Amino acid sequence: MQVIGTRQYGSEFHVSANVISVTTSPVEVRLLEERHSCMLYNDSDVDIYLGGSTVDDTTGFPLLKGTYLALDLGEGTMYAAVETGTANLRVLEL
Repeated sequence: MQVIGTRQYGSEFHVSANVISVTTSPVEVRLLEERHSCMLYNDSDVDIYLGGSTVDDTTGFPLLKGTYLALDLGEGTMYAAVETGTANLRVLEL
């Protein structure tokens, strides 16, 4: 394994994979403590919608298939939903 980056505070980067489907939507995406930003990558063939606990495909912010979004975050929880099918959401926490 090769080290490709470090954080000022000494903790490691963290990557998680979240499976989102119509039957489990919305799915909670919560960052670990002491994280300040994240990158979300839609690794699927359907769009993912981001928002609060009642997010759905009509109210959420779209993360189009094959795209990513970088966010600076405070404390809180984000939720993800899909309109149809199943999606894979990769989260890199910094």
